[in-house]
Formats: sequence, structure tokens, C-alpha cells
Amino acid sequence: MGGTVVVKTGAEAVYTAILPAQGLGVALKIEDGATRASECAIAALLVRLGAVAADPAVARRLRPGITSRRGFPAGSIRPDPDFYSGGALL
Repeated sequence: MGGTVVVKTGAEAVYTAILPAQGLGVALKIEDGATRASECAIAALLVRLGAVAADPAVARRLRPGITSRRGFPAGSIRPDPDFYSGGALL
């Protein structure tokens, strides 16, 4: 992210991020420990804060697909559209 944000993952779906230019820090914990949900949530927060722009790596985490054991599409994870109101958009 070019130094605008540094993200560190921890155990059981914990993420932290620092945004030096904004003087902000973020900590996130997804209760069920699902990595795919925590990646989506931290990406959405960083977009909301204007720390990351439209980028393929960010977009993949904002809308990860869920596949069945046989490899068929079974759903997706995505942040609620209302989350972005008033913030930066992808």
C-alpha cells in the first residue's frame, strides 16, 4: 500500500492496521475466527477510512467467493453497502 497503511494479522481472525499519515490505528476481531470474514472487514474499514484505493488485492478481499467442497460457487462475503455511506468508495 505504499506506506499509507501497514496491516498485521494475528491469531483467530485478529487484524491490526496503522495509518501513519492519519494518526490512526485499527484493531479488528471477528468473533467466529473466520479469516475470510476478517479480511473482508479490514479491507472495508481501510476503504472507508480512505487508506486504500481501488486495487485488485483489496477488491478480492472485499468480495471473496465461497465454494462448495466440490468447487462450485456457493455464495460470497461482502460488507453491507451502508457501511460505505459517507466514506471512500471503491
